[in-house]
Amino acid sequence: MTETPTQRLTFPVLVGLVLALFGFPLGRILLNNLPGLLSSQSFFQVYKWLLAGALLILVVAVERQPLSSIGVRRPEGWDVWIGFVVGVICFFTIPVMIAVVGWVGLEPGWATNGSQELGIEALLFSLFIGITAGITEEITYRGYALEHIESLTNSVWFAGGVTAFIFIIIHYGSHDIGGLLVITPLTIILTAAYVWRRNILIPIIGHVFINGVGTVVAILSLILSSLS
Repeated sequence: MTETPTQRLTFPVLVGLVLALFGFPLGRILLNNLPGLLSSQSFFQVYKWLLAGALLILVVAVERQPLSSIGVRRPEGWDVWIGFVVGVICFFTIPVMIAVVGWVGLEPGWATNGSQELGIEALLFSLFIGITAGITEEITYRGYALEHIESLTNSVWFAGGVTAFIFIIIHYGSHDIGGLLVITPLTIILTAAYVWRRNILIPIIGHVFINGVGTVVAILSLILSSLS
């Protein structure tokens, strides 16, 4: 006997799922066709915060659910440290996957953007982009989308698989096929960590760690070199 889904697909939930799953790539396409500042990388970061914020408001004001329903809750026990461990594991998975992808004859598509050669302002902006992605993408994919799809289907495997797959696919363009293969195990780890603890802070910490550790090292190197 199959279980009855715990949530119906209402119009607000449908809108929320479309925004969570496809809001970032659709927003990027839209903004690219607008003039001036609206098409800039800076404005896209603002857009990502606005989208994540809109989903939080949707949960509370329209769906009448607590933010804890999408994993936004205080950390318990070792949650913060688990987040850092997840980030470290992902960070050291990257060179392994780059080697594997190179071995099969593909370009890894994992660019450092020449961080070590950038100025302090560019590095700080790069760090801001990494933090923005880590927070907003986790809220939308691992938080809103995964929890709602699981509630609709009663299958955490389906919810985790769908959100992970779409999360990987939306990175095509900034990453080539080899790059998508590199981020695949990272996505699986972040998804599994969230499903395990149901606290969005854990994949946020892990994601921000992956995105930011190289940039932070480059910033510290610049500061130290300017003092010597």
